[in-house]
Amino acid sequence: GRAAGGGVPAPQVARAAAPARAAGPAGAAATAPLWAPLVAAAAFGITYAVHADFVPVIAAGRAIPAFGLYFTVYAAAIIAVRAWGGRIGDRFGHVWMVVPGALFGAAAWFLLGRATSLPALLAAAVLYAIAGGTIHPACLAACIARAPASRRGTASAAFYLAYDGGDAAGGPLVGGLMQSSSVPGALDLAALIGVAGALGMAFGRPAKRAAAAGSAAGS
Repeated sequence: GRAAGGGVPAPQVARAAAPARAAGPAGAAATAPLWAPLVAAAAFGITYAVHADFVPVIAAGRAIPAFGLYFTVYAAAIIAVRAWGGRIGDRFGHVWMVVPGALFGAAAWFLLGRATSLPALLAAAVLYAIAGGTIHPACLAACIARAPASRRGTASAAFYLAYDGGDAAGGPLVGGLMQSSSVPGALDLAALIGVAGALGMAFGRPAKRAAAAGSAAGS
């Protein structure tokens, strides 16, 4: 049929009245599942437990001098990364922040697991600052972008629940592994968990996005 009094086919009127689907990375994020960035956030929280709980223990146990500089270098580096990192996620999509960030984090803990000098410890600080400066804001932004406008506060809270939950679980997990196996082995596992979470976020998008595209094409 046709719209009353207008001569324009009714399906075209319906499509014109419907809100346009956003294009680009933001539009893709709006059709993607919320669980994916929550999994990545929880996995990153586990890796953060290494940073918060075990760096001083490891450095002191290996008699690395002035190891407190690790946190100074980390703080300066993460500020620098976050100054430009968010714009990359806005332009290219949040996955382009999370997956490379997780790889930097994995490199940080691989190096820390074997570090015996201050330069190696500080290099790990820079690598993990790149990870934290990209993964944290990208996962938070993805959670907010994928939630309905009326639930964005809830999505933000869910992100912090996942992240803090991972951090809380990471301490006993990594500490127990250090006691039962070795420091390098425990840190390598934490690194792999971080990468797995990032890959979960990456592969958590396409099926949903493809389904949305098919639905739009058929309407």
